[in-house]
Amino acid sequence: MPQVSFNIPETQVPFMMELLKKFEFVVEPFVEEDFSLTKEQIALVELERTNAKNNPDYMLDWDEVKDKLVS
Repeated sequence: MPQVSFNIPETQVPFMMELLKKFEFVVEPFVEEDFSLTKEQIALVELERTNAKNNPDYMLDWDEVKDKLVS
Protein backbone atom coordinates (compact mmCIF):
# COMPACT_ATOMS: atom_id res chain seq x y z
CA MET A 1 0.00 0.00 0.00
CA PRO A 2 1.42 3.45 -0.86
CA GLN A 3 2.26 5.75 2.03
CA VAL A 4 2.46 9.51 2.10
CA SER A 5 4.36 11.50 4.71
CA PHE A 6 3.89 15.15 5.63
CA ASN A 7 5.92 17.48 7.78
CA ILE A 8 3.28 19.56 9.54
CA PRO A 9 3.88 22.21 12.19
CA GLU A 10 2.70 20.85 15.52
CA THR A 11 0.13 23.62 15.86
CA GLN A 12 -1.49 22.52 12.58
CA VAL A 13 -1.84 18.81 13.38
CA PRO A 14 -5.39 19.05 14.81
CA PHE A 15 -6.53 20.96 11.72
CA MET A 16 -4.90 18.44 9.38
CA MET A 17 -6.44 15.49 11.21
CA GLU A 18 -9.91 17.05 10.93
CA LEU A 19 -9.33 17.75 7.24
CA LEU A 20 -8.34 14.16 6.56
CA LYS A 21 -11.42 12.89 8.41
CA LYS A 22 -13.64 15.02 6.15
CA PHE A 23 -12.16 13.31 3.11
CA GLU A 24 -12.98 9.96 4.75
CA PHE A 25 -9.38 8.79 4.80
CA VAL A 26 -8.59 6.15 7.33
CA VAL A 27 -6.40 7.97 9.82
CA GLU A 28 -4.51 5.69 12.15
CA PRO A 29 -1.47 6.62 14.18
CA PHE A 30 1.72 4.78 13.32
CA VAL A 31 2.48 2.10 15.87
CA GLU A 32 5.80 0.32 15.91
CA GLU A 33 4.81 -3.32 16.35
CA ASP A 34 8.18 -4.65 17.44
CA PHE A 35 9.00 -1.87 19.87
CA SER A 36 10.76 -2.95 23.03
CA LEU A 37 13.29 -1.55 25.46
CA THR A 38 16.31 -3.25 26.88
CA LYS A 39 16.63 -3.66 30.65
CA GLU A 40 19.22 -0.89 30.62
CA GLN A 41 16.90 1.46 28.77
CA ILE A 42 14.06 0.70 31.18
CA ALA A 43 16.37 1.44 34.11
CA LEU A 44 17.34 4.80 32.57
CA VAL A 45 13.69 5.73 32.01
CA GLU A 46 12.85 4.80 35.61
CA LEU A 47 15.80 6.86 36.87
CA GLU A 48 14.57 9.90 34.91
CA ARG A 49 11.02 9.42 36.23
CA THR A 50 12.31 9.21 39.81
CA ASN A 51 14.50 12.29 39.37
CA ALA A 52 11.58 14.27 37.92
CA LYS A 53 9.21 13.13 40.67
CA ASN A 54 11.63 13.96 43.49
CA ASN A 55 12.78 17.30 42.08
CA PRO A 56 10.28 19.30 39.98
CA ASP A 57 13.09 21.66 38.91
CA TYR A 58 14.95 18.71 37.35
CA MET A 59 12.90 18.91 34.17
CA LEU A 60 12.94 21.83 31.75
CA ASP A 61 9.79 23.70 30.78
CA TRP A 62 8.82 22.65 27.25
CA ASP A 63 7.64 26.10 26.16
CA GLU A 64 10.98 27.64 27.18
CA VAL A 65 12.97 24.91 25.43
CA LYS A 66 10.80 25.10 22.31
CA ASP A 67 11.27 28.88 22.09
CA LYS A 68 15.05 28.43 22.23
CA LEU A 69 14.97 25.77 19.52
CA VAL A 70 12.84 27.87 17.19
CA SER A 71 14.92 31.02 17.60
